[in-house]
Amino acid sequence: MYDGANGWAIPTAADGIDPEVRDEQEAGALYDLIENQVRSRFYDVDRDRLPRRWLEMVRHTLQSLGPQVLASRMVRDYVVQLYAPAASSSRSMAADAYAGARELAAWTARVRASWPGVRVSHVESSGVADAPELGQRLEIRAVVDLADLTPDDVTVQVAYGEVDEHDEILAPESVELSRVEPVDNAWRYEGHVPLERRGAFGYTVRVLPANPRLVSSAELSLVATAVESTAYTAI
Repeated sequence: MYDGANGWAIPTAADGIDPEVRDEQEAGALYDLIENQVRSRFYDVDRDRLPRRWLEMVRHTLQSLGPQVLASRMVRDYVVQLYAPAASSSRSMAADAYAGARELAAWTARVRASWPGVRVSHVESSGVADAPELGQRLEIRAVVDLADLTPDDVTVQVAYGEVDEHDEILAPESVELSRVEPVDNAWRYEGHVPLERRGAFGYTVRVLPANPRLVSSAELSLVATAVESTAYTAI
């Protein structure tokens, strides 16, 4: 929600440094921010003793953050995203003597039993050179062994994003891959990743359970990922 003018960003020390050094650096950055930006704006008053720049910032903050943090917005999200779907689901389950719940329970048991055999056996990419450029598209192909499950039981995704110095993906985004064809006892999936920002980025392929009755694909805490992720640097 921070847009550069509705508050201040407190600088964060680099990862991997000593905690005491981190505390010292971040405390120094905070005090510098208060002294050189916050204090001057708050105490800079006009002839009417009003801090005009501070009040302008307050107005902008209310305009930009108000609609996002209102209690009415929170209540609407709860009703639309949680309460109404839960009520509808409860009515439909009661109407068929909870057959849907029993089907989901049976499906969950089958998925859990088969999941140890689910794996991403092969991943490859194409479409970019050794020095990828902004705007190019990275084509992804993966082979996934589903054990005793069917393609309808899972979703296969490529997770991608900026990486740190250890090639760990930070705040990953995901794109669902499309099922293409069977390969021996597995399935081939394909898709692409857009290169939308410069710098180091990486990707990996993952498999998650998929069922329309699940609240989210993370509900069962099951995921199978490729053994290694791949990193690039876009210019």
